Amino acid sequence: MLAKRAYVQKSTLYKNGLTDLTDLTQTMYVLNRAEIDRDIVNNNVWQSYLLKVVATGNFDLFINEF
Repeated sequence: MLAKRAYVQKSTLYKNGLTDLTDLTQTMYVLNRAEIDRDIVNNNVWQSYLLKVVATGNFDLFINEF
């Protein structure tokens, strides 16, 4: 994940005094936003999948997913 890699790099630079706290904070924001967006997408996928299972009544679809 690019956002996580950028955060690790920026935090290392910050610890070594090579960047400021503002730069690190902006990188943390991007990382948090990326994780939130990923969670929203995952929730939407599962919600759509569960609605399909309920609509069709085919619970084998759900069981086979695990």
